[in-house]
Amino acid sequence: MKRIEKATFTKPLAVFLCVAVVLTSLWGGRLRPAVAQTPQQRIVVAGFLNVSGYQGVALARRAANAFHLALAQDGRYAVVDQARVEEALQAAHLELPAR
Repeated sequence: MKRIEKATFTKPLAVFLCVAVVLTSLWGGRLRPAVAQTPQQRIVVAGFLNVSGYQGVALARRAANAFHLALAQDGRYAVVDQARVEEALQAAHLELPAR
């Protein structure tokens, strides 16, 4: 133990660690939390309307599915399932324009 206490690097290392702890506690409110700690926003991908005439409804569905998948994989958003969206639309007597 005395060897470690007499080593030339122990005092600078201890000072550095103390400063690091103090600075992180002071900047704690300013640092951005990790993605897993932030509350997720709930997102609904209702669909797309393809007015180009190219591949019609199939292209609109593929675009909506790709957008849904990209948002879900991002991790910042809680994407509502398409089945729940359709149930809510039916309950409100509404329908998507692409269907």
